[in-house]
Amino acid sequence: MKKIIIGFMLVICSVYAHANEYMLEADYRQRPPEMMINEKTGAFSGPLIDVLNLAAAEVGLTVNWQNHYFKRSYSRLIRGNVDIVPRVIQKEDRKSFVKYFDPIGYQQKNIVFIVRKGKESLIEKYEDLYKITVGVKKGTVYFEKFDTDKKIQKKLSVDDKNMSMMFAANRFDAMIILDISSFEKALNALGFKEYSYANYKHVQVIANQYGMSKKSSKIMLFDKLNNAFNSLVKQGKIRQIYQKYQLPPLLTEEEITGMDRNVNNSILAD
Repeated sequence: MKKIIIGFMLVICSVYAHANEYMLEADYRQRPPEMMINEKTGAFSGPLIDVLNLAAAEVGLTVNWQNHYFKRSYSRLIRGNVDIVPRVIQKEDRKSFVKYFDPIGYQQKNIVFIVRKGKESLIEKYEDLYKITVGVKKGTVYFEKFDTDKKIQKKLSVDDKNMSMMFAANRFDAMIILDISSFEKALNALGFKEYSYANYKHVQVIANQYGMSKKSSKIMLFDKLNNAFNSLVKQGKIRQIYQKYQLPPLLTEEEITGMDRNVNNSILAD
């Protein structure tokens, strides 16, 4: 009987290991409109979910998605506990453990500053930031000048909800925003309506990319997956997926020619 049980367990382990060979581990998070979680049902959806599922299928893989805050996903990328994460900050010091796929497209993403209603003129130009306190989200890359500027009084928060609560409680004068819809949702959930946007904004075009852990057990499939992403772009399937969610299509390399880019330091991400 003991031999039978051991044999049965070995079979199960073998089946699990075989199945794992064809499965990618990926993390998602609440980041509307490209990754959305129904807070009541826990169901998740969005174009970045669909794109990776489709790219994985192109090379014979399925995706096992897990919900984690970006800070947790970042830690999992370092250790190799997750294979791929959408919208990862691209920084030089992270290239030692994250390998970046080619962009699936580009987006004009203005960096804006939320202030209280009637205070839009508080920030008319970049230098006005030296006169106020600014809420920032820990781990987020905005744009190089701001990120490296030690003269700005920055107040850290852990996520959108936390930063919105701090702003509503007058913990700082303004907060810097990359994803407008996400913060509007967080502020509205608090019932806080007394906000507006400063007159100053930073305009840039940024790349939309996925990052893969260099410690991933699937790292040998990187090139195949990268080719799959590029194939989806060329076939127009990325555009179709964004249209499915009634979102503007991503810009192409040709469409952003001549535009001000901040691809290396402000990848679409947390």
